[in-house]
Amino acid sequence: MSVDMLYPDNRNRGRRVDQLCTQIGDIQSNVKLNYNGGKSQEQTVMKKVDVILSQHDVKSIAELREKLEKSLPAEVREKYQKMVQRYNDDDSDLQTTMDIIGCVTMVAGGVAGGAKMIEFIACGDLAAATARVVRALSILGEDSAKAMRLLKMAATALKEMIGGVELGEVATKALKFAKLAGTVLTAVGVILDGILLIVAAIEGAEQRTQLQNAIHDLVHRRLSAETVNIMSNAYSQYVSNIYRICVSIKNHPKDEKRLADDIDEMVSDLKDELGNITFDNVWKRLEDRDKDAGNSWTNEDPSKATVKEWWDKEDDPKKYKGGVVSSQK
Repeated sequence: MSVDMLYPDNRNRGRRVDQLCTQIGDIQSNVKLNYNGGKSQEQTVMKKVDVILSQHDVKSIAELREKLEKSLPAEVREKYQKMVQRYNDDDSDLQTTMDIIGCVTMVAGGVAGGAKMIEFIACGDLAAATARVVRALSILGEDSAKAMRLLKMAATALKEMIGGVELGEVATKALKFAKLAGTVLTAVGVILDGILLIVAAIEGAEQRTQLQNAIHDLVHRRLSAETVNIMSNAYSQYVSNIYRICVSIKNHPKDEKRLADDIDEMVSDLKDELGNITFDNVWKRLEDRDKDAGNSWTNEDPSKATVKEWWDKEDDPKKYKGGVVSSQK
């Protein structure tokens, strides 16, 4: 039965709820595409890593790890060890990332200054935390408990990074996104028609109130999802840059300037991708999404000022009191 037939007095509200749910689902699909694409490209990078290791007479990843422990300057080694410890005990999905960073660190450690290497490692640390946030949204709905756990771990990692000077400001922004995601991205945000199935059993003013509350919640959830979507673009760009660096190292192993320039570009790109995520930018992207749809009924959406207040306070905006129904069509 269509939404129109179920809710003749709430037709526009019902359509808006359905539209917001669908948009969140579309955003989640794009995040998953970016994440899976990044992981696939990492496997391609590992083939370059194998060649680079052989060029440096390193026979295995285990030997690489041992060499890094012994050869890195103390300050660089400390940063590297802290990064690895953050991601080696709970999420094997990031072990490949750590190994790629380790390979570049081994090579660059011999040609780049300590400050540049610390910045490179900080960049990898931030990218890995970002990947956790992205992965959380990509699996939300399939394993909500794990998604929330990943968000909490990402937030913890980002808090630890903020104390340092390298990329600290960007890490602060990324932490906000992780906290926002943790407060509003729950299963109801990605179940496409569960809300409408619940509201179908309600009549009159209560039905209207529940639809209005659902619109309120979904507007917040959509904005949170879109921030993670932009983070997924940053993660994808990071993996592309690390691939380019590994290709450059393999083909030009003695070109110190090229390597230094590549590292600078990687750090700059990650700063730009994450640092430029602002409330106004995210809001504008979602306004454009509604305009492109051509039939968006936004009359009862929370105002920009209302959502901005939530963005600043980072509290849970939930109003919808209905249940959650798994939607399997």
